[in-house]
Amino acid sequence: MKNELNACEKKTKVDLDEFSRGFTPEIAKIFKEVRRIMEVENSDLGVLKKQAHQLSQERIKLQNDTLVLENKVVESDKDLGFKYKLDVKKK
Repeated sequence: MKNELNACEKKTKVDLDEFSRGFTPEIAKIFKEVRRIMEVENSDLGVLKKQAHQLSQERIKLQNDTLVLENKVVESDKDLGFKYKLDVKKK
């Protein structure tokens, strides 16, 4: 009975080793694929962050340009109003 138990333990160990060897390359392949996908996603994330930063900078520039144009419109309105008053007084 003890010999049968030892034989069974050895067979189980051999079967387990064979099972592990069969899955080890598959697991390594899966890890490699996951690592590759993560690298691609990180690269894409970097591109998206760069684009978001560029858009943010463009938004700020547009806001500044809008303020400049608004100020020019206000100044033009003041100049035109002043000139109109002078023209009316001359007539």
